[in-house]
Amino acid sequence: MKTGYGKTRKKWIVGLVISLFLSAGYWVLAVVIPKTSGKTLLTQSQIVGFTGVFESMEEEEDAYLISLRDTPFKVSLRKDAVADAEGLTSLSGGESVRYALLKAVAENADLASMDRVVGVTFSVGGEDVMTLESYNDATLRTMRTASALGMAAGSIFLGVAVLCAVKTALSGKREKGQRQNEKKENDE
Repeated sequence: MKTGYGKTRKKWIVGLVISLFLSAGYWVLAVVIPKTSGKTLLTQSQIVGFTGVFESMEEEEDAYLISLRDTPFKVSLRKDAVADAEGLTSLSGGESVRYALLKAVAENADLASMDRVVGVTFSVGGEDVMTLESYNDATLRTMRTASALGMAAGSIFLGVAVLCAVKTALSGKREKGQRQNEKKENDE
């Protein structure tokens, strides 16, 4: 009589392999993100400045969307990068503003067809609302958070992998014992 030994054990082995892959992936991300963070900071040579006339602003959960006269897109400013939110929210229609975009976006994208473009700097009347430094600082904070979450997720999946390894070993021992008992019963 065949009793389907090994099915439970195979499931634990599959869980072990998947958990190990996920754990390794998250740990790689957690290690790689901080090492590349210095390379992702923007420099003055990577941005291009523009001027515009402020029309209106919409506030979203994590960004301010700035509408400018004669500009087909909205300039999106990350809230966590805005150094002077009061200066931004007190803007009135018709004020002259300066903003910068990534040079790669400004030169290679069809800006007329874009709904929004991420602004890297923003100033009103010579007063900085968002600087390149505040943008880079916000980017670094986001990367650190992503790295910490990667470590946490990697640790959780490593714990699941250990659990699967233990369960695999225990189910193997239990199945071996059951097979030996059946063999003894059949021999009698």
